[in-house]
Amino acid sequence: MDTSGALYYLPWPPSTNRIWRSPNRGPLKGRHLLSKEARAYKAEVAAIIAVQMYEAAVAPMPGRVGVRLVAYPPDRRKRDLDNIIKIVLDSCKGQCFEDDANIDRLEVLRGEVLPPGSIEVSVWMIGDEDGERAGMSQT
Repeated sequence: MDTSGALYYLPWPPSTNRIWRSPNRGPLKGRHLLSKEARAYKAEVAAIIAVQMYEAAVAPMPGRVGVRLVAYPPDRRKRDLDNIIKIVLDSCKGQCFEDDANIDRLEVLRGEVLPPGSIEVSVWMIGDEDGERAGMSQT
């Protein structure tokens, strides 16, 4: 299996405002929980990544990694790029890389508008000494 780098194509994530819910009654009152929409997104991403990993014959990146997200928004509405990071990285955890705590380099870029929106995720292993991206020089 190739461990030099991997590329995944994911659907546009739910809005940050729709990722969490806080019940105001019952046994879960006061707790912050993943919404049904967020759980569905994570399940969809898990299935997509499994297929893409199988087709590309790649394994989850072990150890320290770099991640690059290219966000292709579904429309021209004003959006903060940092609002997509958490749900996308959490959805990739354990599949593209072992743990998001192992991310030493994170790049987030805005791509062109491409309905219905998508996220391109590149993952590469960080070198022991210099942190260079596998097969590419740092910029």
